[in-house]
Amino acid sequence: MVGKTDTGNNQVCKKNERMKNFSLQIDYMLIFLLSEDLNMVLTKLAKIRESRGLSPEQLAVLAGMSYNTVRRAEKGKGIILNNAKAIAKALKLKIDELQ
Repeated sequence: MVGKTDTGNNQVCKKNERMKNFSLQIDYMLIFLLSEDLNMVLTKLAKIRESRGLSPEQLAVLAGMSYNTVRRAEKGKGIILNNAKAIAKALKLKIDELQ
């Protein structure tokens, strides 16, 4: 019985890992499809961050990500959807600030 339970757990773990990878692929596809609009928004991030009196390091801590991720985003070098959401939440962004 132990062998069957372990196999079942392994199958569930593998399925969860495939779903996680699929979700990341969707995020990357969305970013690619929206890249022109997103890059326009990303270039405004540094100005918005500065207007909030935050350094890139402080924003990274508030958003729960690395400094390098924040800097890449601000330079328009790409970002996954979850990180974009975390930055927006950390900055308390409003839609009109992105236009």
